[in-house]
This record gives sequence, C-alpha cells and structure tokens, in this order.
Amino acid sequence: MKFIFLLFIFITIDVYSQQEIDKKAFLFGTLSDYMGRAKCNAIDNSEVDRYAFYEKSLINFNYQLLKNVYPDMEIDSVDWILKSKKLTNEINSKFNFTFNEGFCSSKFDDQSLDSLFVGKLNSKTFKTKLEKISYLLGAYMRYGNKKNNQFYISIANSEST
Repeated sequence: MKFIFLLFIFITIDVYSQQEIDKKAFLFGTLSDYMGRAKCNAIDNSEVDRYAFYEKSLINFNYQLLKNVYPDMEIDSVDWILKSKKLTNEINSKFNFTFNEGFCSSKFDDQSLDSLFVGKLNSKTFKTKLEKISYLLGAYMRYGNKKNNQFYISIANSEST
C-alpha cells in the first residue's frame, strides 16, 4: 500500500511540477531518529542508517536512489545497514550534536569506550517546498500509516520532529 501511495505521489509531483523528488531530502525523511541521531568516533562512521529485516525494500530503494551519487554506498545485508562514508558525513553535517552521558564502543571491552553524541536535525536544513515534500514522503514511506481513511506519520521518541 505504501509503495502504491508513494508511486502516486511521485507521479503527481512529476506531472504538476515537472521535477523529481529531492533524493537527499527523501533519504533524510527515512532516517531513524529514535532518541536522536547517534554519533560515536569509536564506531565506523560510514553507517548511514540501520534497518529492520522487514524494511528490505526500503533499504534497497534508498540504495538504488543514491548509488550513482555515492559510489562508496553499500548494503550490509547481515545487519541491514546502509553504508557510505561520504553520505554519512553530509548527513551528520545537518545535525546539531550534543554530548550524551552514555558511551559507545566498537568492541566489547572497556578499553575502547568513547563518548556518545546525540544529534537533532537542524530546522533550516530544508529550504524549498520540494525538499520539504520529499522529506515528508520519506518519513511517510518508513513511518507512515493509514487509519480510518486518515494518513499519518508516527515517529517514536524523535528528537528532530
């Protein structure tokens, strides 16, 4: 159902504005923001986002959407992680990060603990109407639903919304 709705929106945007969606803004809409975007220097900083196993179509869609722009993009199909160092750096530059009292580690030992930073999306990231619509489309694609003929987006514990 979501795919058909998204396809309808893409066609509508194309017909009325003769423009495509803003690919990066769409991706931003699909990003997990549960308790903020986490950043830790001890962990591989090529992680764009993590997906659940049932979101296979979404991770593949995002990969196909941006693979020509980011040649280093890849999918870790074991842990369902979309990776690209260049894209991750661009994404993180649009967030305001603050120190969090938690710690993170790439290993399971106390020697590699590092500080954890949690980010909130900068409210001025999307300036044009197309960027804003594309962001909302991405958010609907991942977090949207329909109940009693009403469409809604529900993002639990988001720091940015």
